[in-house]
Amino acid sequence: MLLTFLRIVKFALQDFYRNFWLSFVTISVLILALVSVNLLISINAVTEKIVSVVEDKVDINVILNDNASEAEINNFTIFLNNIENVQEVKFLSKEAVLEDFRQKNIGNPDIQLALDELEQNPFNNTIIIKADKPDDYEMIIQKIKGAEYQGLMDNNDFSDPKKLISFVQQLSGKVEKFGLKKAITSPKYEKQNSAMELTQTGVHTGRLVPVYPETDGVSSKWIRSRVVKVLPKTIDQIEEFLPEEIKKENGLTGLQEAIKQMHFPENQEKLNKARERLGFDEFFEIQINTLSRKKEW
Repeated sequence: MLLTFLRIVKFALQDFYRNFWLSFVTISVLILALVSVNLLISINAVTEKIVSVVEDKVDINVILNDNASEAEINNFTIFLNNIENVQEVKFLSKEAVLEDFRQKNIGNPDIQLALDELEQNPFNNTIIIKADKPDDYEMIIQKIKGAEYQGLMDNNDFSDPKKLISFVQQLSGKVEKFGLKKAITSPKYEKQNSAMELTQTGVHTGRLVPVYPETDGVSSKWIRSRVVKVLPKTIDQIEEFLPEEIKKENGLTGLQEAIKQMHFPENQEKLNKARERLGFDEFFEIQINTLSRKKEW
C-alpha cells in the first residue's frame, strides 16, 4: 500500500516537472512572437512616417516679379490650380515670406541682425505649389515653363526643388504592403554630388543602372563610381570614324553619344540606339577586315 502511494507521488512529481517546462517554453515562444510582431509593426510605422515627412518637404516655390499685378497673380494661381496632379497652391506675400524666414532662423542672431539692417524687404511675393506625388513635379515644372506667365516669374530655374525631388525619387526601395500598412523594402539612396552632372540623375539609383562583369572585390557599383568620373574627361578624345552620310543613311547616333548612353542611358530608347550603333561598328569592322584579306589574296 505504501509502495503504491510512493509510486503515485513519484509519477505526479514527474508529470508536474514535465508540464512545467512545457508550459514555460510555450509561454516564452508566445511572448517572443508578440514582441517580434510589435517590433515589426513599430519599424513599419517609423518607416512610413519618414517617407511621409520627406515627401511633405517637397514643393515648388515660384518667385514673382515685383511688378506683377494682383490680377495677373490671380490668373496665374487659377492656371496652377487647373494643372493635373496639383494638390495645393498657396500665395505668400513678401512680408509673409520675410516673417517665415525670420522664424526659421530665429536661433541665428547674425541673420536676424542682417535683416534688421536692411532698408527694404529682400524677398518677393511667392507661390508655393504642392503636388499629389513627387513624381508629378517634373510635369508641373514643364507646364509652368511652357505657360504664358513667364514674365511674372523672377529667374526661376527650379534647381533646388529638382534636387529634392530627385532625392525622393531615388529612394528606390519598393513601397509594398506590410500587414495593413505600407513600408519601404530594402531602400537604397545616394546623395547628390558633382559626379551626377553627366547623368543628370543618380549614378546607382533612380535610373537605368549599368551592370558590369564583376570579380572578387570589384563590384558594378565600384566600376560605375569610377566610370562616371573618368568618362566626362575622356569622351572628347574618342574620334568619330564613320562618315556623316553613312550615319544619316542608317539612322545611327554619334560614337561619343553611343558610348555615353551605353554607360549611363537616359532612357531605353537611347540605350537601344547606342547598342545599334556599336553593333553596326562591329559588323562594319568585320566586313572591312574581310575585304582587306580578300584584296591581299
